Amino acid sequence: MFPGYPVDFLTVYLLSGWFGNAYETWKGTLNRHLATPDTLSFTVYLVWPLTEDPEEALITIKKTDAGLTLRCDWFPDEEFPLQPFFSPDRTQVLLFCLWERETMFLHLK
Repeated sequence: MFPGYPVDFLTVYLLSGWFGNAYETWKGTLNRHLATPDTLSFTVYLVWPLTEDPEEALITIKKTDAGLTLRCDWFPDEEFPLQPFFSPDRTQVLLFCLWERETMFLHLK
């Protein structure tokens, strides 16, 4: 999906306006057994704010004719467009997603 980019890790920065401007950070690794040339799948875990019960979610980044899209457990019936930004040395990718009151930055590394 990203030729020449070693993508193994994902950090998600989520700002949600649904329940009073909550900010969360999720981190995870690539699910290699679910990856295809057009799809990357990550299991991510909530790292901030800390909770007693560790939360996890599945995030899928998919290449379509219209560009990159995001699917996640938080919105199971939705697919969101992603806007990519590449680092100058082309070793990292930042994806931006904006949907209603949700703002997400996905840092692929």
